[in-house]
Amino acid sequence: MASLFDMLSPKALGPLVIAALVGAVGGYFLASTNSTNNSEVLTQQPILAEHNQSKQQIMAGPHQTVINSSKSKAKETSVKQDNEMAPEGIFYNAVNDDLEIAIASLQLLPELISNKDFKSIAKFKQTLLSLAKGDNEILDQLLFSFQQQIDNEDIKYELLQILTKIKDPKVETFAQELALSNDRNDKLTGLELLADLGVANQETMNIALDSLHDSTADPQILQTAMRAMPDMLISSEQNREILTRLEELSQHPEESVRSESLFSIAKQAKNEEQLTPLLNAMQSGSIDEKISAAMAIEKSTVRGDNLKYALLNEVKNMNGLPEVRAMAASSLKRFSLSSSELSVLESYRSSLSWNAG
Repeated sequence: MASLFDMLSPKALGPLVIAALVGAVGGYFLASTNSTNNSEVLTQQPILAEHNQSKQQIMAGPHQTVINSSKSKAKETSVKQDNEMAPEGIFYNAVNDDLEIAIASLQLLPELISNKDFKSIAKFKQTLLSLAKGDNEILDQLLFSFQQQIDNEDIKYELLQILTKIKDPKVETFAQELALSNDRNDKLTGLELLADLGVANQETMNIALDSLHDSTADPQILQTAMRAMPDMLISSEQNREILTRLEELSQHPEESVRSESLFSIAKQAKNEEQLTPLLNAMQSGSIDEKISAAMAIEKSTVRGDNLKYALLNEVKNMNGLPEVRAMAASSLKRFSLSSSELSVLESYRSSLSWNAG
């Protein structure tokens, strides 16, 4: 059975419908003053038939509108005559159904992206988000369209921004199914969606971990799988399993994977010993790894004497990276410091003021 998405073609919509829909998503469902007398007739002429009926329709020419085949000849004539007086107004009235707006918006999105019409793209996205949040049928249409356009990076990016804001179990299930796919692009997209949704449940955690243990996974899959791991309560046994794998990934040939693993370790670590890979990276890693390690430690809540001394040494290191020294100093705020340790921080802050002057 053909989907509703297939029932409108970009060519059929035409420039006049495009202009009207751009106005519609901005909230301007107003007919021309010349069409006021027939507004009731116009609103009875939907672009599509009722959702549970057959979808027979006729796309009219530049000075016509869509005429439902079940309407009388008299009404058809009335609509055509009115449209001659107000060709734009008729479309504002005709496009009055949420599903119609969603379908037409999804059809128009590729053209707007191609034309770099960012203002209209933003309007369409807000409209689709509002409609999909309150209507399962529209959400189904959005998910279907997303899957159809999954290989188009530009369209995928825009639709992902909508889906990640819809906290609906249907969206999460859709993302999980994609993440389990054997197709690389589908899998990556599913993990991206799970990471952005941030829903904490064991099934999502298992999917992310399976991806991390995949020896054939490329660096981008590994990075995204780490981000997709939800922040949730887990057993100490599973925590150890995760940290063991993350520590292995901190030695991965790809620097981007190593850096991402440092953030994930910091999120999972419960004590300073588990932060050892970050301390090693902060001292002897690449520039990117040093900064990533320092940033990850700053976000962590773990405390301990060894960690504190390592951070103090970074602050005192005059030859160290400015970013690392700054984040190390910031991390020390969560520790209890002696007077001599506080003087290290004070000396560092004074040097910053001196250099700024």
